[in-house]
Amino acid sequence: MYGHLKELRESLGLTQEEFGKSVGIAKTTYNNYEKGERSPKSDFWISVAKKYGVTIDYLMGYSNDPDKVGKENTPTPSGDGAEVLTKEEVSRISAAMGQMNEEGRERVVEYAEDLAAGGRFKKPSAAELGEKEA
Repeated sequence: MYGHLKELRESLGLTQEEFGKSVGIAKTTYNNYEKGERSPKSDFWISVAKKYGVTIDYLMGYSNDPDKVGKENTPTPSGDGAEVLTKEEVSRISAAMGQMNEEGRERVVEYAEDLAAGGRFKKPSAAELGEKEA
């Protein structure tokens, strides 16, 4: 199920026992993760990503790009030049959503959209910021 997890382990030349030990879990637990018989918790994904310098998206199969994670507080661009999320925030959100079914992921997205739509959680636009400075 988590093919990139196995690919990473094999690329490092580690057995399941050695890899599990490197991130503080038993061989049987790791074996169950690799086979998809158990779903790892977010702390496992974060631990592996940090220890081996890959993204959680890669480990979980959402990306084929294992590029190393940069500084944790380097913002991820939104596409329009605005800074949106730090790599740490992306990792945490990705890990949590990776444990959800499709309906759960959709509800998280809808909730985030609702929070961003207005009220005290809305980020001010550039125009609004300019008006306050004038």
